[in-house]
Amino acid sequence: MRVMRIRTLSLIVIGLFLILFFFFIQFFMTPALLDEANEFDEKVLDSDVSRVSNYLTMESDNLMRQNIDWSMWDDTYFFVNNQSDSYISDNLENDVLLNNRIQMIIYLDSQGSIFHSHAIDENGESTSVSSSFLERVTQLATDGEDVFFESLDGIPVLLASHPITRNDRTGESGLLLMGRIINEDYLQTLAESLSLDVALASPERDAFVSSQDKISADHMIEDVNQNTIIPLNIAADRFFYHEKQANLFNLKILVSVVLLSLASLFYFFFKSFVLDPVKRLAAILQESTATNTSESQLSGPFNITATEINQIELEFKQMITNIQLANEEITEMAYHDQLTKLRNRFYLTKKFDEFVNQDTRKRAVVFFDLDGFKKVNDIWGHEVGDLLLKKVAKRLKRHFKDENTIIARVGGDEFSVILPFEEKEAMLIQITEMRGELAQAFRLGSITVSISASVGISMYPDDGDQLSGLIKKADEAMYESKARGKNQLTLYQDLLVGSAFTKVETLKKDAQFVLENNQLHLVFQPIFKGENPLITGVEALLRWNHPKFGSLSPDLFIDLFEETGVINEIGIWVLKEGISKLSMWHRSGHRSLSLSFNFSKTQLQSYQAFLDELDKALKETNVAPSSIIIEITESEVSYYDNELMHFIKEIQKRNVKIAFDDFGKGSTSLSGLRKHPVDVVKIDRSFMESIPFENFNASLLTGICTLLNQLNIEIIAEGIENEAQFKFLLNHPGIKMQGYYFSKPITPEAVTELLSDMEGNQSKLV
Repeated sequence: MRVMRIRTLSLIVIGLFLILFFFFIQFFMTPALLDEANEFDEKVLDSDVSRVSNYLTMESDNLMRQNIDWSMWDDTYFFVNNQSDSYISDNLENDVLLNNRIQMIIYLDSQGSIFHSHAIDENGESTSVSSSFLERVTQLATDGEDVFFESLDGIPVLLASHPITRNDRTGESGLLLMGRIINEDYLQTLAESLSLDVALASPERDAFVSSQDKISADHMIEDVNQNTIIPLNIAADRFFYHEKQANLFNLKILVSVVLLSLASLFYFFFKSFVLDPVKRLAAILQESTATNTSESQLSGPFNITATEINQIELEFKQMITNIQLANEEITEMAYHDQLTKLRNRFYLTKKFDEFVNQDTRKRAVVFFDLDGFKKVNDIWGHEVGDLLLKKVAKRLKRHFKDENTIIARVGGDEFSVILPFEEKEAMLIQITEMRGELAQAFRLGSITVSISASVGISMYPDDGDQLSGLIKKADEAMYESKARGKNQLTLYQDLLVGSAFTKVETLKKDAQFVLENNQLHLVFQPIFKGENPLITGVEALLRWNHPKFGSLSPDLFIDLFEETGVINEIGIWVLKEGISKLSMWHRSGHRSLSLSFNFSKTQLQSYQAFLDELDKALKETNVAPSSIIIEITESEVSYYDNELMHFIKEIQKRNVKIAFDDFGKGSTSLSGLRKHPVDVVKIDRSFMESIPFENFNASLLTGICTLLNQLNIEIIAEGIENEAQFKFLLNHPGIKMQGYYFSKPITPEAVTELLSDMEGNQSKLV
């Protein structure tokens, strides 16, 4: 009876163990592994969504280039000016539009009215477009929108707008709009180009994705008001999930067979070597008690060993090994870049700490991208670009043969190498040799291309002990290499050694609090006119009184203010402070005095707040708007041509003057005056340097002054530093002058004193 209870208990124990083990696999191990697989699939899907977004951006750029080709064309110019009868038959045939993937084209005249429009359907047949749609896109184009999406009966349309001019960009005569419909055919082309499953989002689409057991995400196509027109749905197979699910299923079958076999073996050996001997021993003991059996009979078949325990240990080891191998197989797929088969950023993040703790050697975090790769992509296409990346990966593997070196592709054309080293010089030689190998020509089929690598290096642990920080520092060093002309190698530590870098970093940090700490002040350089020079105005110039670096000129900090985002706030401060001082001088009797100050390209991108503060300051001080001159540099703001035109209109509507600064320098030219009706032109100091000694420049300046006088544009010559320049300009009546010959920039108090002295000398303010 006792033996039966032991046998039953052993069966119960084995059964409970099997149940608990399967419970652990099913409800703990399986969800954890499947969650990891889901994470991998979602990362792939996020990448697919980014590729779709990038494709649409490229399409926008492509459509704008097509628009520019048509709009900056004499034939189009003459067409909208009713000077071309054959334009429509020559250029607007349905086949022409279909071949260029343009479904609609709209010509607006110089008044913003529709001069001509034409649309085709997906079959290349002429069709009509609703008047409400035409009104919307016409309004958006005349408001300055360049590339935008708009809804046509619930279907998104990508549109590009550009001014119509002659071939030489003169004679602006309206706008040309081109449209490309984002329909099912377009999405099919997109999907084939990217090898993705892309479609318009809809309940039917959701049902299809669900029925195919895929995952999906939406990319929103929005109009200019950021209202969603329609979402694009991008679906992807659950590759990692299904792969791991299949592996887990096979693993469960394997484990089931193994465990049942082990349980059977265990029970067999336990019964044979434990239960049966105990049973026989019990029988012998019973017989011995009853019959007084000799003691020698107890040495019979009783033989208990530990053989089955060893077997179970071996089987469990094999089972764990199988689980680990299956998990490692899937994990390895997630740790590699699918194109180049190099490690990826995910692997670096997971393994960096383990890698650097292998030994006491330092590690170089090498970060570089390929100079010229974008050009290869743009000229030869993505297939050639992908082939180039594979070739680069092969050269990197061939160069870094040490198994303790990690080579990873971390972005489009960005690579990182984690390199152990003992001697810094030897490491730098190895990286320089790598750059040399990458600079050798690549043979890509019938194409031969050459690239180079801009390299940045940070070092563990000298520059930090966290991968994210080390990569960021290596990235900063890499951009320094690009700034030095590309194909360079820069150590992050070298950046820290340079005083200029340290100074810039300090100024970036302090720029955030420059107004709060009252570190800004204005100085003013007077502007004169006439043979007996009289002050007609002042230019406000910003200075930064830094607690460490002293008084700084704008050349050192304006770009930093723009980069750190404080330029708009500081620009408003300059406006208020300058008008406040001008109001003070007006109240003291110098009401003809004008004030000019600079307005940057960054301020132009959000100029409405500036206009509001300008209106408020003029109202509070009662300063005449015509005494305010806002200076802009055409070469800096030419990219924001539409914004500039709107800004000039708003400024001149308030009777405030607009000046072109640095005229005659860089790309500024007379053609800019035709597009932008400014009130004042300031001749740049570099133009004045050789006057009057260089006849060409002197004659050119005379011609420019004559032209500007005929256009009723006020002229201010900057950089007057000697008497010869002064006397030369006296021969051109009406020109105002500014420069160190008259006065350097001075404090507001010095301006007040100068005005008083001139008044005391019976001078009259012009």
